[in-house]
Amino acid sequence: MPIPENDSRLRLLRTAFVVYYHSDLEKSKEFLSDFGFEVAEDRGDEVFYKGYGAEPYVYVARKAKGDSEFGGGAYEVESREELERAAKLPSATAISPLNAPGGGEIVTLTDPVGHKVHLVYGQTLREPEEMNLKKLVVNYEDDKPRKGKFQRFEPGPAPVHRWGHYGVTYPQGKYQEMFDWYTSTFALAVSDVVLKDDKPITCFFHIDRGLEFTDHHAFFFKMAKPDQTPTVAHAAFEVHDFDTQQLGHQYLREKGHELCWGVGRHVLGSQIFDYWFDSSKFVLPIPQPGQALIKISAFGINRMDISQRRGGYPVPFGASNTLGVEFSGSIETFGDNNRRGFQEGDEVFGLAYGGAYAEYIAVSTGMLMRKPNALSLAQCAAIPKAWMTATQALHQVLEFQPGKSILWHAGASGVSIAGIQLSRAAGASTIFTTAGTQEKCNLTTSERIGATVAINYKTEDFVEVIQRYTNGKGVNYIVDFVGGPYFQRNLEAAGRDCRIVMLGRMGGMKAPDADLTPVLRKRIRFEGSTLRSRDESYQSKLREMLETYLPKFETGDFTVVLHKTLSWHEIQEGHRQIEQSENSGKIVCLVD
Repeated sequence: MPIPENDSRLRLLRTAFVVYYHSDLEKSKEFLSDFGFEVAEDRGDEVFYKGYGAEPYVYVARKAKGDSEFGGGAYEVESREELERAAKLPSATAISPLNAPGGGEIVTLTDPVGHKVHLVYGQTLREPEEMNLKKLVVNYEDDKPRKGKFQRFEPGPAPVHRWGHYGVTYPQGKYQEMFDWYTSTFALAVSDVVLKDDKPITCFFHIDRGLEFTDHHAFFFKMAKPDQTPTVAHAAFEVHDFDTQQLGHQYLREKGHELCWGVGRHVLGSQIFDYWFDSSKFVLPIPQPGQALIKISAFGINRMDISQRRGGYPVPFGASNTLGVEFSGSIETFGDNNRRGFQEGDEVFGLAYGGAYAEYIAVSTGMLMRKPNALSLAQCAAIPKAWMTATQALHQVLEFQPGKSILWHAGASGVSIAGIQLSRAAGASTIFTTAGTQEKCNLTTSERIGATVAINYKTEDFVEVIQRYTNGKGVNYIVDFVGGPYFQRNLEAAGRDCRIVMLGRMGGMKAPDADLTPVLRKRIRFEGSTLRSRDESYQSKLREMLETYLPKFETGDFTVVLHKTLSWHEIQEGHRQIEQSENSGKIVCLVD
């Protein structure tokens, strides 16, 4: 999804360099040379090291005045304007010339723990160096393309290509403050979260470039041990391939360097890496009293997941930082005897505050529902978020009355498809909806969904259509997901005593030059609402209402529209389709 123009986060392009202060600069020179760096420029008390990539340098070693310390990591920002915006932030330095190979300008920020984050712009890149590094032909046990040919390897340092990522540590109790600062300041999006005792302790971030692919992580932070001062965790540099890495590893050992020093040797994602996970990598959640442990079969993808992934959706206090709020599966065990009539092995589906992108989830039994026989587990995983949100909007917020008209924007979304059917069942006189393609319009007015009038917002003005259809009276209720761009037009489409609920902000939050006259003249009531922020008592009431609808799924009066069912290994594709608004209905991932 392209980054919105009104996104206030600083836009980053790439990792640039790291800075270390060494008490023994000469000793660091020996190590860095053996590691695989080349000197770009030596100024005595400051040495710039380069790889064979286009960056003018990737590592800065400076003479420390006291003990060795980490001097921060640097990112290149998208434009000079981004650098100017950065300089206006709290703790930021003024823009200053970057006195280093390649030139440019720099601004330095300080995170909540005290780590420096440098932002640069205007560096002159260089021509990448030609390296005598071959792309190896690899033989496998069942496919041996390299026959009668030998591959010889030269021992020595592993030439560094570029800098990949770095990480820092934070003291206990600072996770959320660090998370909030980094995700609100920079265009960084969450890639992975590591939990301990169901609490996040480590978070990996990639540079958010919208639809562009970027490395799995450019930055991470993790909790420091109680007796340790927060510092750098490691910096990692990309090399040519695994054989090059292992030859470099052997060379460093032969030179007498200590394994696991200050810089790492692996980078996840698109870069070369070599790491091992122990048996505790997958932590099985332990159900607490009132909870059940669910083995997940399927989970639904929602637009909020994308927002959370990009750092734009605050997770409720105490909730898992793992994405996903709706799921289906079978009960493995319980935290106590408060089972609400469920048994081990029961197939269920439900809503959670987070953590559904997983193999197991511990969730309150108060949020579970039995799977109807007529529905698959994939269909059930598509129900909780959409149908509870639609129920909340229609009955809890709007207090819908039979015989009235209603407009559901984003008509082909999971929530609106549910809302249209609920409106029909509640006795709506006319159901308007908007969508961006004729195919989506046709879906919403199909017999199984039941909208009365579908408006293609790309070819028609929904205000004009509604006013014409209602003889100028307007619509009684409006459910909006777009936000700012539709604010004024919703007021114009509204009838007297209309109630409007805003459930999303897909188009942004600002409504410039809005004329509020219709609010008074038509006595319009406007309200915003979310579901995830509500407590379990509130959500349980919606679950009870949803359970009364389940027989209608059995009879076919209500239907679940699945746009696509994917393997959970294809989550990225699911996110992409939702970001591009390609879906008509829900996208569900199967845990296989």
